[in-house]
Amino acid sequence: RSSLPKVKVMVGGVHPTLDPHLFLRSSDIDYVVRGEGEFVLNKVISSISSQDLLEIEGLCYRSNGKHTIGEKARLIPDLDLLPLPDYSAFPIEAYTHYNENLRGIKGISMLVSRGCPYYCSFCAVKSTMGTRYRIKSPRKVVDEMEFLRNRFNLEGIWFKDSIINLKNTWVQEFCTEIKRRNLNLVWQCNTRVDLVQEEEVKLMAESGLIQLDLGIESGSTKSLSVLKKGYTIEQIQKAVAIAKKYVKVAGFFMVGIPGETERDIDNTF
Repeated sequence: RSSLPKVKVMVGGVHPTLDPHLFLRSSDIDYVVRGEGEFVLNKVISSISSQDLLEIEGLCYRSNGKHTIGEKARLIPDLDLLPLPDYSAFPIEAYTHYNENLRGIKGISMLVSRGCPYYCSFCAVKSTMGTRYRIKSPRKVVDEMEFLRNRFNLEGIWFKDSIINLKNTWVQEFCTEIKRRNLNLVWQCNTRVDLVQEEEVKLMAESGLIQLDLGIESGSTKSLSVLKKGYTIEQIQKAVAIAKKYVKVAGFFMVGIPGETERDIDNTF
């Protein structure tokens, strides 16, 4: 704001979507975008008058000291309509170095899906990107992987989507496309333990998957219930055993879940 005082400042993402008032209380912020912001931003840039701006769905603003909070922008039904983000706008070498330290590969992360049909109590995805699962087409994802590999000389990709394998047919097409092109990229992804199927993990490993990160969260049945995970300790153990046959396995865990005792935490460890 101090460098370019006349420039309009917009914010978006998880926190502004869920608490737009907090951001509008700052004089340094002009607009808040709630929900998926690509088309909202495009409309803002294309708007001629301030009146046009005020009618854009998903846009929140101040007027005469009051906050006007709009409904969240409608979900984008077809993610193939979105272009690849401009990774070169960021210090890409810092990100690849970070991934080398964290993930063991010279790579960067991608997000290719939105929404989640599950209702884990701690997760914001359902409040920001909805419960309807959408994912880019397999060919488009592989196109983008290939472009990023060539552009930044990458070894691999970490898909940071909460769930990459919700649709088995998508996984099959995706893995087939990678093998058809001989992409020569390794990849890593996240999923739920109750979506681990041996034949699918095997297929993913054959197409370059080297690590599967599971949303385990807790070793306590009580805590899993509080988190509304919808699966059991036995399912966790079975999923890890299956995945370890083919790839490296990592887990996400929480400590300090509401109502936890020391015994619950010990069970997680």
